Amino acid sequence: MVTRMYPASAPTGGLVTPSSWSAGWNKTAGAGTKELLLWTEALYTNVNLGGITASGTSGHFTAQQRFISQPLLPQTIAGTVKGQFLCNEVAAGDNFTLAFAIKVIQADGSDRGVLIGTTASDDTATTPPEIVVTTPTNRRLLNSAESASITLSSLAVSAGDRLVFEFGVRQASTATSAPAIFACADSALGDLAENDTATTAANAWIEFSQDIAFGVTFYREAATPAGLNAVATGTADPTAVTPPTGMRAGDLVCMIGHQRATGATLAVSQASGQTWNSLTAIGGTTITARVFWCVFNGTWGSDPSVDFSAAVCNSVQMLTFRPPTNHFWAINVAQVELDIAAAPHTITGQTTLRDNPTLTLAGWFTADDNQWGNIAGGAWQVCGDSWYINQSGSDQSSSYAYLSKIGAGATGNVTKDQTALGDDPSVTFIVTFEAVPKPPPPAVVLQSVARAASF
Repeated sequence: MVTRMYPASAPTGGLVTPSSWSAGWNKTAGAGTKELLLWTEALYTNVNLGGITASGTSGHFTAQQRFISQPLLPQTIAGTVKGQFLCNEVAAGDNFTLAFAIKVIQADGSDRGVLIGTTASDDTATTPPEIVVTTPTNRRLLNSAESASITLSSLAVSAGDRLVFEFGVRQASTATSAPAIFACADSALGDLAENDTATTAANAWIEFSQDIAFGVTFYREAATPAGLNAVATGTADPTAVTPPTGMRAGDLVCMIGHQRATGATLAVSQASGQTWNSLTAIGGTTITARVFWCVFNGTWGSDPSVDFSAAVCNSVQMLTFRPPTNHFWAINVAQVELDIAAAPHTITGQTTLRDNPTLTLAGWFTADDNQWGNIAGGAWQVCGDSWYINQSGSDQSSSYAYLSKIGAGATGNVTKDQTALGDDPSVTFIVTFEAVPKPPPPAVVLQSVARAASF
Protein backbone atom coordinates (compact mmCIF):
# COMPACT_ATOMS: atom_id res chain seq x y z
CA MET A 1 0.00 0.00 0.00
CA VAL A 2 0.94 3.67 -0.42
CA THR A 3 0.36 6.58 1.95
CA ARG A 4 -1.13 9.75 0.46
CA MET A 5 -1.17 12.86 2.67
CA TYR A 6 -2.70 16.32 2.36
CA PRO A 7 -1.48 19.76 3.48
CA ALA A 8 -4.08 21.58 5.60
CA SER A 9 -4.73 25.31 5.36
CA ALA A 10 -4.65 25.76 9.15
CA PRO A 11 -3.80 23.70 12.22
CA THR A 12 -6.74 21.85 13.76
CA GLY A 13 -4.93 21.56 17.07
CA GLY A 14 -1.61 22.35 18.68
CA LEU A 15 1.50 21.25 16.82
CA VAL A 16 4.97 20.18 17.82
CA THR A 17 7.27 22.91 16.52
CA PRO A 18 10.41 21.67 14.73
CA SER A 19 13.62 23.02 16.22
CA SER A 20 14.90 24.02 12.78
CA TRP A 21 14.25 23.97 9.05
CA SER A 22 16.01 21.53 6.78
CA ALA A 23 19.47 22.51 5.58
CA GLY A 24 19.38 24.05 2.11
CA TRP A 25 16.71 26.70 2.59
CA ASN A 26 18.23 30.15 2.15
CA LYS A 27 15.19 31.98 3.51
CA THR A 28 12.62 30.71 6.02
CA ALA A 29 11.51 33.96 7.70
CA GLY A 30 7.74 34.29 7.65
CA ALA A 31 7.06 30.71 6.55
CA GLY A 32 4.22 29.01 8.41
CA THR A 33 3.69 25.69 10.20
CA LYS A 34 0.51 23.67 9.60
CA GLU A 35 -0.78 20.08 9.60
CA LEU A 36 -0.17 17.22 7.20
CA LEU A 37 -3.34 15.10 7.19
CA LEU A 38 -4.20 11.56 6.17
CA TRP A 39 -7.62 12.62 4.86
CA THR A 40 -9.34 15.41 2.94
CA GLU A 41 -12.19 17.51 4.20
CA ALA A 42 -14.26 20.51 3.11
CA LEU A 43 -12.23 22.97 5.18
CA TYR A 44 -11.07 25.33 2.47
CA THR A 45 -10.99 25.83 -1.26
CA ASN A 46 -8.11 27.20 -3.33
CA VAL A 47 -6.21 28.57 -0.33
CA ASN A 48 -2.89 30.28 -1.04
CA LEU A 49 -0.19 28.56 1.00
CA GLY A 50 2.57 30.71 -0.48
CA GLY A 51 3.03 34.45 -0.08
CA ILE A 52 6.61 34.67 1.24
CA THR A 53 8.81 36.87 -0.96
CA ALA A 54 11.81 35.20 -2.59
CA SER A 55 15.30 36.00 -1.34
CA GLY A 56 16.35 37.83 -4.53
CA THR A 57 19.43 35.71 -5.22
CA SER A 58 19.63 33.31 -8.14
CA GLY A 59 19.92 29.69 -7.03
CA HIS A 60 18.38 30.35 -3.62
CA PHE A 61 15.60 28.35 -1.98
CA THR A 62 12.77 30.23 -0.19
CA ALA A 63 10.50 28.25 2.17
CA GLN A 64 6.75 28.94 2.13
CA GLN A 65 5.22 26.42 4.57
CA ARG A 66 5.98 23.29 6.54
CA PHE A 67 3.50 20.60 7.53
CA ILE A 68 3.70 18.34 10.58
CA SER A 69 2.13 14.87 10.74
CA GLN A 70 0.53 13.12 13.69
CA PRO A 71 2.80 10.77 15.74
CA LEU A 72 4.39 7.79 14.00
CA LEU A 73 4.63 4.20 15.14
CA PRO A 74 8.13 2.59 15.20
CA GLN A 75 9.15 1.60 11.65
CA THR A 76 11.68 2.20 8.89
CA ILE A 77 10.65 4.70 6.22
CA ALA A 78 12.17 4.22 2.78
CA GLY A 79 11.06 3.98 -0.86
CA THR A 80 10.03 6.96 -2.98
CA VAL A 81 7.82 10.04 -2.78
CA LYS A 82 5.90 12.10 -5.33
CA GLY A 83 3.40 14.96 -5.16
CA GLN A 84 1.32 17.64 -6.89
CA PHE A 85 0.56 21.32 -6.19
CA LEU A 86 -1.16 24.17 -8.01
CA CYS A 87 1.15 27.18 -8.22
CA ASN A 88 1.97 30.31 -10.20
CA GLU A 89 4.50 33.11 -10.52
CA VAL A 90 3.66 36.80 -10.36
CA ALA A 91 5.96 37.84 -13.21
CA ALA A 92 7.62 36.05 -16.12
CA GLY A 93 11.07 36.95 -14.80
CA ASP A 94 10.60 35.22 -11.45
CA ASN A 95 11.86 31.89 -12.82
CA PHE A 96 10.59 29.77 -9.91
CA THR A 97 10.40 26.00 -9.61
CA LEU A 98 8.67 24.07 -6.83
CA ALA A 99 11.05 23.06 -4.01
CA PHE A 100 10.62 20.75 -1.03
CA ALA A 101 12.31 18.74 1.72
CA ILE A 102 11.16 15.93 4.03
CA LYS A 103 12.56 14.99 7.43
CA VAL A 104 11.49 13.35 10.68
CA ILE A 105 11.50 15.08 14.06
CA GLN A 106 11.35 13.62 17.56
CA ALA A 107 8.54 14.34 20.03
CA ASP A 108 10.43 17.36 21.42
CA GLY A 109 10.87 18.90 17.95
CA SER A 110 14.55 18.00 17.50
CA ASP A 111 15.65 16.28 14.30
CA ARG A 112 15.52 12.50 13.98
CA GLY A 113 16.90 12.40 10.45
CA VAL A 114 16.54 13.44 6.82
CA LEU A 115 14.40 11.59 4.28
CA ILE A 116 15.21 13.96 1.45
CA GLY A 117 17.19 17.18 1.58
CA THR A 118 15.99 20.45 0.06
CA THR A 119 15.63 19.88 -3.67
CA ALA A 120 13.91 21.23 -6.79
CA SER A 121 14.07 21.19 -10.54
CA ASP A 122 16.78 23.57 -11.73
CA ASP A 123 15.37 23.87 -15.25
CA THR A 124 13.74 27.25 -15.86
CA ALA A 125 14.44 27.23 -19.61
CA THR A 126 11.09 25.53 -20.22
CA THR A 127 7.60 25.77 -18.75
CA PRO A 128 7.07 23.25 -17.18
CA PRO A 129 8.95 22.60 -14.96
CA GLU A 130 9.16 26.37 -14.39
CA ILE A 131 6.02 27.61 -12.64
CA VAL A 132 3.56 29.32 -14.97
CA VAL A 133 2.70 33.03 -14.70
CA THR A 134 -0.66 34.26 -13.31
CA THR A 135 -2.86 31.14 -13.67
CA PRO A 136 -2.42 28.53 -10.91
CA THR A 137 -1.33 25.39 -12.77
CA ASN A 138 -0.49 21.86 -11.67
CA ARG A 139 3.16 21.06 -10.98
CA ARG A 140 4.82 17.83 -9.93
CA LEU A 141 7.43 17.71 -7.19
CA LEU A 142 10.75 17.24 -9.01
CA ASN A 143 14.38 16.95 -7.96
CA SER A 144 17.43 18.38 -9.71
CA ALA A 145 17.54 15.26 -11.90
CA GLU A 146 13.99 16.16 -13.08
CA SER A 147 12.59 12.97 -11.59
CA ALA A 148 9.01 12.90 -10.25
CA SER A 149 9.60 9.67 -8.31
CA ILE A 150 12.18 10.70 -5.76
CA THR A 151 14.11 8.20 -3.65
CA LEU A 152 14.12 8.72 0.10
CA SER A 153 17.01 7.98 2.43
CA SER A 154 16.09 5.01 4.60
CA LEU A 155 15.41 6.12 8.18
CA ALA A 156 14.40 4.17 11.29
CA VAL A 157 11.89 6.19 13.32
CA SER A 158 10.75 5.81 16.92
CA ALA A 159 7.34 5.95 18.57
CA GLY A 160 6.08 9.53 18.72
CA ASP A 161 8.28 10.89 15.92
CA ARG A 162 6.60 13.02 13.24
CA LEU A 163 7.03 13.62 9.51
CA VAL A 164 7.84 17.18 8.44
CA PHE A 165 7.14 18.17 4.83
CA GLU A 166 8.57 21.57 3.84
CA PHE A 167 7.94 23.30 0.54
CA GLY A 168 8.72 26.55 -1.24
CA VAL A 169 10.47 27.69 -4.43
CA ARG A 170 13.89 27.71 -6.02
CA GLN A 171 14.61 30.82 -8.09
CA ALA A 172 16.85 31.34 -11.12
CA SER A 173 16.56 35.13 -10.95
CA THR A 174 17.02 38.11 -8.63
CA ALA A 175 13.27 38.56 -8.19
CA THR A 176 11.72 39.29 -4.80
CA SER A 177 8.18 38.34 -5.78
CA ALA A 178 5.93 36.17 -3.62
CA PRO A 179 4.81 32.99 -5.43
CA ALA A 180 1.27 31.67 -5.08
CA ILE A 181 0.99 27.98 -4.17
CA PHE A 182 -2.54 26.68 -3.76
CA ALA A 183 -4.01 23.69 -2.01
CA CYS A 184 -7.56 22.39 -1.63
CA ALA A 185 -8.80 19.95 0.97
CA ASP A 186 -12.40 19.69 -0.23
CA SER A 187 -12.79 15.96 -0.84
CA ALA A 188 -15.61 16.65 -3.30
CA LEU A 189 -13.05 18.14 -5.67
CA GLY A 190 -10.85 15.04 -5.77
CA ASP A 191 -7.06 15.01 -5.94
CA LEU A 192 -4.84 16.79 -8.43
CA ALA A 193 -3.93 14.58 -11.38
CA GLU A 194 -0.33 13.58 -12.04
CA ASN A 195 0.46 16.14 -14.73
CA ASP A 196 1.78 19.66 -15.28
CA THR A 197 -1.25 21.05 -17.10
CA ALA A 198 -4.38 21.00 -14.91
CA THR A 199 -5.73 24.35 -13.70
CA THR A 200 -8.87 23.19 -11.88
CA ALA A 201 -8.83 23.54 -8.09
CA ALA A 202 -8.34 20.13 -6.43
CA ASN A 203 -6.52 18.57 -3.50
CA ALA A 204 -2.75 19.04 -3.35
CA TRP A 205 -1.01 15.89 -2.10
CA ILE A 206 2.22 14.04 -1.45
CA GLU A 207 2.44 10.25 -1.64
CA PHE A 208 4.89 7.80 -0.10
CA SER A 209 5.41 4.46 -1.83
CA GLN A 210 5.04 2.53 1.44
CA ASP A 211 2.31 2.16 4.05
CA ILE A 212 3.36 4.51 6.87
CA ALA A 213 1.96 3.64 10.31
CA PHE A 214 0.71 6.43 12.61
CA GLY A 215 -0.46 6.57 16.22
CA VAL A 216 -3.66 8.20 17.50
CA THR A 217 -4.80 11.24 15.51
CA PHE A 218 -7.08 14.07 16.67
CA TYR A 219 -9.80 14.41 14.04
CA ARG A 220 -12.38 17.16 14.56
CA GLU A 221 -14.60 18.84 17.15
CA ALA A 222 -18.19 20.03 17.33
CA ALA A 223 -20.05 22.01 19.99
CA THR A 224 -23.47 23.33 21.06
CA PRO A 225 -23.36 26.27 21.54
CA ALA A 226 -20.37 27.15 19.34
CA GLY A 227 -18.72 28.89 22.29
CA LEU A 228 -16.19 31.30 20.80
CA ASN A 229 -18.99 33.68 19.80
CA ALA A 230 -19.26 36.29 22.57
CA VAL A 231 -23.05 36.00 22.61
CA ALA A 232 -23.24 32.17 22.49
CA THR A 233 -26.06 30.87 24.67
CA GLY A 234 -27.61 27.46 25.21
CA THR A 235 -30.31 26.22 27.59
CA ALA A 236 -31.90 23.38 25.62
CA ASP A 237 -32.71 20.21 27.52
CA PRO A 238 -31.71 17.86 26.07
CA THR A 239 -28.86 19.53 24.13
CA ALA A 240 -27.92 17.91 20.82
CA VAL A 241 -24.63 18.25 18.94
CA THR A 242 -24.06 17.65 15.23
CA PRO A 243 -21.06 15.31 14.74
CA PRO A 244 -18.16 16.35 12.48
CA THR A 245 -18.44 15.25 8.87
CA GLY A 246 -16.12 12.65 7.41
CA MET A 247 -15.91 10.41 10.47
CA ARG A 248 -14.98 6.74 10.02
CA ALA A 249 -16.04 3.56 11.75
CA GLY A 250 -13.64 2.94 14.64
CA ASP A 251 -13.16 6.63 15.55
CA LEU A 252 -13.25 7.45 19.26
CA VAL A 253 -16.03 9.90 20.17
CA CYS A 254 -15.93 11.83 23.46
CA MET A 255 -19.16 13.76 24.11
CA ILE A 256 -18.91 16.05 27.15
CA GLY A 257 -21.91 17.62 28.84
CA HIS A 258 -21.48 20.66 31.12
CA GLN A 259 -24.19 22.36 33.20
CA ARG A 260 -23.95 25.40 35.47
CA ALA A 261 -25.48 23.64 38.45
CA THR A 262 -24.41 21.74 41.53
CA GLY A 263 -24.91 17.98 41.55
CA ALA A 264 -26.82 17.84 38.26
CA THR A 265 -27.79 14.52 36.66
CA LEU A 266 -26.38 14.11 33.11
CA ALA A 267 -27.13 11.21 30.77
CA VAL A 268 -27.17 10.41 27.06
CA SER A 269 -30.73 10.96 25.82
CA GLN A 270 -30.27 10.30 22.07
CA ALA A 271 -27.74 7.54 21.40
CA SER A 272 -27.86 8.03 17.62
CA GLY A 273 -27.24 4.34 17.03
CA GLN A 274 -24.08 4.21 19.14
CA THR A 275 -23.20 2.29 22.32
CA TRP A 276 -22.17 4.91 24.88
CA ASN A 277 -19.99 4.47 27.96
CA SER A 278 -20.33 6.93 30.85
CA LEU A 279 -17.52 8.17 33.06
CA THR A 280 -18.29 9.39 36.59
CA ALA A 281 -19.76 12.90 36.71
CA ILE A 282 -17.42 15.55 38.13
CA GLY A 283 -18.33 18.83 39.76
CA GLY A 284 -18.07 21.53 42.38
CA THR A 285 -20.15 24.53 43.37
CA THR A 286 -22.42 25.38 40.40
CA ILE A 287 -20.41 23.06 38.09
CA THR A 288 -21.33 19.59 36.83
CA ALA A 289 -19.68 17.88 33.85
CA ARG A 290 -19.63 14.35 32.51
CA VAL A 291 -17.75 12.52 29.76
CA PHE A 292 -19.57 9.99 27.55
CA TRP A 293 -17.60 8.00 24.99
CA CYS A 294 -18.22 5.48 22.24
CA VAL A 295 -16.50 3.78 19.33
CA PHE A 296 -18.23 5.12 16.19
CA ASN A 297 -19.94 2.31 14.27
CA GLY A 298 -19.90 4.16 10.95
CA THR A 299 -23.47 5.53 10.86
CA TRP A 300 -25.10 8.38 12.79
CA GLY A 301 -28.85 8.49 13.35
CA SER A 302 -30.31 11.71 14.73
CA ASP A 303 -27.78 14.04 16.33
CA PRO A 304 -26.72 12.58 19.70
CA SER A 305 -27.75 14.56 22.77
CA VAL A 306 -27.27 14.89 26.53
CA ASP A 307 -30.16 15.17 29.00
CA PHE A 308 -29.56 17.70 31.81
CA SER A 309 -32.92 17.44 33.64
CA ALA A 310 -33.24 21.25 33.55
CA ALA A 311 -33.26 23.98 30.89
CA VAL A 312 -30.55 26.21 32.35
CA CYS A 313 -26.98 26.84 31.14
CA ASN A 314 -26.27 23.63 29.18
CA SER A 315 -23.32 22.91 26.85
CA VAL A 316 -22.17 19.85 24.90
CA GLN A 317 -18.82 19.42 23.15
CA MET A 318 -17.79 16.48 20.94
CA LEU A 319 -14.11 15.60 20.43
CA THR A 320 -13.19 12.84 17.97
CA PHE A 321 -9.99 10.83 17.50
CA ARG A 322 -8.77 8.35 14.91
CA PRO A 323 -6.84 5.19 15.90
CA PRO A 324 -4.14 3.50 13.84
CA THR A 325 -5.46 1.02 11.29
CA ASN A 326 -6.93 -2.18 12.77
CA HIS A 327 -7.18 -0.96 16.36
CA PHE A 328 -10.10 -0.61 18.76
CA TRP A 329 -10.58 1.48 21.92
CA ALA A 330 -10.47 0.78 25.65
CA ILE A 331 -9.74 2.71 28.86
CA ASN A 332 -6.03 2.60 29.71
CA VAL A 333 -6.01 4.74 32.89
CA ALA A 334 -9.23 5.62 34.73
CA GLN A 335 -10.57 9.16 34.98
CA VAL A 336 -9.27 11.35 37.82
CA GLU A 337 -11.01 14.55 39.01
CA LEU A 338 -9.08 17.52 40.39
CA ASP A 339 -10.76 20.66 41.77
CA ILE A 340 -8.49 23.71 41.53
CA ALA A 341 -9.17 26.83 43.61
CA ALA A 342 -6.89 29.27 41.75
CA ALA A 343 -4.06 29.54 39.24
CA PRO A 344 -2.02 27.72 38.17
CA HIS A 345 -4.71 25.49 36.67
CA THR A 346 -2.42 22.47 36.38
CA ILE A 347 -3.81 18.97 35.86
CA THR A 348 -1.58 16.20 37.18
CA GLY A 349 -0.59 13.82 34.40
CA GLN A 350 -1.10 10.06 34.26
CA THR A 351 1.23 7.12 33.69
CA THR A 352 0.08 5.13 30.69
CA LEU A 353 0.16 1.35 30.79
CA ARG A 354 1.45 -1.05 28.13
CA ASP A 355 3.08 -0.02 24.86
CA ASN A 356 -0.04 0.52 22.74
CA PRO A 357 -0.83 3.98 21.28
CA THR A 358 -2.74 6.06 23.85
CA LEU A 359 -4.85 9.21 23.87
CA THR A 360 -4.92 11.18 27.14
CA LEU A 361 -7.69 13.79 27.35
CA ALA A 362 -7.86 16.58 29.94
CA GLY A 363 -10.59 19.18 30.52
CA TRP A 364 -11.22 22.34 32.58
CA PHE A 365 -14.67 23.69 33.59
CA THR A 366 -15.67 26.95 35.32
CA ALA A 367 -18.88 28.71 36.32
CA ASP A 368 -17.90 31.88 34.43
CA ASP A 369 -17.30 32.88 30.79
CA ASN A 370 -13.52 32.54 31.03
CA GLN A 371 -11.25 32.46 28.02
CA TRP A 372 -8.37 29.94 28.14
CA GLY A 373 -4.88 29.96 26.65
CA ASN A 374 -1.13 29.54 27.23
CA ILE A 375 -1.09 25.76 27.26
CA ALA A 376 2.06 24.34 28.84
CA GLY A 377 3.30 20.82 29.38
CA GLY A 378 5.64 19.03 26.98
CA ALA A 379 3.80 17.45 24.05
CA TRP A 380 0.29 18.40 25.25
CA GLN A 381 -1.78 20.08 22.55
CA VAL A 382 -4.91 22.21 22.34
CA CYS A 383 -7.94 20.02 21.60
CA GLY A 384 -10.63 21.66 19.48
CA ASP A 385 -11.22 25.37 20.10
CA SER A 386 -9.16 27.18 22.72
CA TRP A 387 -12.29 27.58 24.85
CA TYR A 388 -16.05 27.05 24.79
CA ILE A 389 -18.29 29.66 26.40
CA ASN A 390 -22.01 29.62 27.23
CA GLN A 391 -23.33 33.00 28.42
CA SER A 392 -26.76 31.79 29.50
CA GLY A 393 -27.67 32.76 33.05
CA SER A 394 -24.46 33.34 34.99
CA ASP A 395 -22.14 31.83 32.34
CA GLN A 396 -19.84 28.81 32.08
CA SER A 397 -16.71 27.83 30.13
CA SER A 398 -14.71 24.74 29.26
CA SER A 399 -11.39 23.97 27.58
CA TYR A 400 -9.55 20.77 26.58
CA ALA A 401 -6.08 19.41 25.84
CA TYR A 402 -4.85 16.06 24.58
CA LEU A 403 -1.64 14.08 24.36
CA SER A 404 -1.09 11.34 21.77
CA LYS A 405 1.56 8.93 23.00
CA ILE A 406 3.06 5.56 22.16
CA GLY A 407 4.67 3.45 24.86
CA ALA A 408 4.10 3.17 28.60
CA GLY A 409 5.17 6.08 30.78
CA ALA A 410 4.29 9.48 32.19
CA THR A 411 2.28 12.00 30.18
CA GLY A 412 3.53 14.88 32.29
CA ASN A 413 1.33 17.61 33.75
CA VAL A 414 -0.64 20.08 31.63
CA THR A 415 -1.52 23.70 32.48
CA LYS A 416 -3.87 26.26 30.96
CA ASP A 417 -4.40 29.87 32.04
CA GLN A 418 -7.64 31.81 32.26
CA THR A 419 -6.66 34.62 29.90
CA ALA A 420 -9.88 36.61 30.43
CA LEU A 421 -12.21 37.11 33.41
CA GLY A 422 -10.08 35.00 35.75
CA ASP A 423 -9.20 33.80 38.24
CA ASP A 424 -12.13 31.43 38.88
CA PRO A 425 -12.05 27.99 40.51
CA SER A 426 -12.01 25.14 37.98
CA VAL A 427 -13.11 21.53 38.03
CA THR A 428 -10.93 19.27 35.89
CA PHE A 429 -10.64 15.70 34.66
CA ILE A 430 -7.99 13.55 33.00
CA VAL A 431 -8.47 10.10 31.44
CA THR A 432 -6.41 7.90 29.12
CA PHE A 433 -7.80 5.81 26.26
CA GLU A 434 -5.85 3.04 24.56
CA ALA A 435 -5.83 1.97 20.90
CA VAL A 436 -5.62 -1.82 21.18
CA PRO A 437 -4.57 -3.86 18.11
CA LYS A 438 -7.33 -6.09 16.84
CA PRO A 439 -6.44 -9.78 17.08
CA PRO A 440 -5.97 -11.62 13.79
CA PRO A 441 -8.84 -13.87 12.71
CA PRO A 442 -8.59 -17.42 14.02
CA ALA A 443 -6.66 -19.81 11.83
CA VAL A 444 -8.66 -22.37 9.94
CA VAL A 445 -7.64 -25.83 11.10
CA LEU A 446 -8.36 -28.70 8.75
CA GLN A 447 -8.84 -32.05 10.41
CA SER A 448 -8.87 -35.47 8.81
CA VAL A 449 -11.31 -38.06 10.10
CA ALA A 450 -10.48 -41.73 9.83
CA ARG A 451 -13.46 -43.93 9.07
CA ALA A 452 -13.59 -47.67 9.17
CA ALA A 453 -14.84 -49.21 5.97
CA SER A 454 -17.33 -52.08 6.14
CA PHE A 455 -18.87 -54.16 3.48
